[in-house]
Amino acid sequence: MRLSRRSLLRVSATGLAAGSLAGANRAYAQSAGPIKIPLILPLTGPVGIVGEMTRIGAEVAAESVNKRGGVLGRPIEVVIRDDKSRPTDATALAREAIGDGMKIFIAGQTTSTGLPIIDVAKELNAVYINNGGQSMVFSRERFARNTFLCSDTEYQRLRGFAMLAAQKFPNVTRWTAILTDSDVYLNSYKSFQKFTRDLYGANGEKLTFADPIVVKLGTTDFRQQISQLSSSDAEGLFEIVVGSDGVTLWQQARAANLANKFKVIIDQSLEVPSAKALRRNLPANLWTIFMWYPKLYPALAMSQELQAGWEARTKEPLPSGYVYYGHTPVIAAAEGIRAAGSTDPDKVIAALEGLKFQTCKGDLYFRKEDHIPMADINYVQLGPQEADPGYGIHDAVVVSGVANAPAANPGVAFSWN
Repeated sequence: MRLSRRSLLRVSATGLAAGSLAGANRAYAQSAGPIKIPLILPLTGPVGIVGEMTRIGAEVAAESVNKRGGVLGRPIEVVIRDDKSRPTDATALAREAIGDGMKIFIAGQTTSTGLPIIDVAKELNAVYINNGGQSMVFSRERFARNTFLCSDTEYQRLRGFAMLAAQKFPNVTRWTAILTDSDVYLNSYKSFQKFTRDLYGANGEKLTFADPIVVKLGTTDFRQQISQLSSSDAEGLFEIVVGSDGVTLWQQARAANLANKFKVIIDQSLEVPSAKALRRNLPANLWTIFMWYPKLYPALAMSQELQAGWEARTKEPLPSGYVYYGHTPVIAAAEGIRAAGSTDPDKVIAALEGLKFQTCKGDLYFRKEDHIPMADINYVQLGPQEADPGYGIHDAVVVSGVANAPAANPGVAFSWN
């Protein structure tokens, strides 16, 4: 296991030209012309902002591949399709793409849209590169040879959080939580408890965890919850309050000076889009996951290219980690086709199993047994700053996704107990 900090270095833009992302075309032959890879993602709906960041990452990845000569002498062309954050739309679009001959595709920004597509890929023998699903269901009871995961699993992510807490905040032994009402988030808190007890060493015996404060999705008034948190004796806060609700919570918490009560806040819901909304209202001691933070990889060419591509398109220096959800799956598809020497699904599946390739945060490979990604996990301290734009990243660490991976047991339901 490793928890290392790398020197931070600003990466400047190189002004890469924007790549071309075509709309969906009807039937065509994959044997000639560009290799078309559908990217099914939410451009509208409740997570549309994540989809837009994903689109940018995919665009930069295709541009990078094509700049190096494409794959098998052919350019990569990403075909964008909007699932509107709806599982039924995502499934229908996957069927349509495969029916149009595009049998290597990317989808599943969320667990709800991603799980139903597993059966479509199996039925129609296509390669499904899932870009955002973290649930253990993908690699356990719903495991399928056609599906490969590009996002770290919730097990890897939560154990990494516990490692971060144990090594950076070993004296924070009293914890509480505020969570959006969901069995997934409740299980996340339970898992965080288990992992911290495992990793805190002698201090593990002193750990206490209060029952979580649970809030309904769409809550607009957090005064009661803020009062409960203020009166708690906890030193650490585990938080998953999703979407705009998380922004509302911390806007209202500022008057109570809630952020300064806790020595550390472990967060799984706030990212650059939320930071833009909160700015100087961000808690200063908040640690959150970032799918990719470029300043941890100052010498890595692919990271530099993604940073430059981001800046060229947005004119903003701090990228959203969500671009990883588009960039890495496109790179994975290209490398799988290259290694297979073909776009035949069975050959690409065989090539991807265990294949190690370079991403924007170093090497990644799909574990052969269950197709989960083995790669770095990035965590950052996201907080306010006086200078514009009013927020920034003040610290960052890398945790090994390999060292924190669960045991492979495809086909068997996962239990957090």
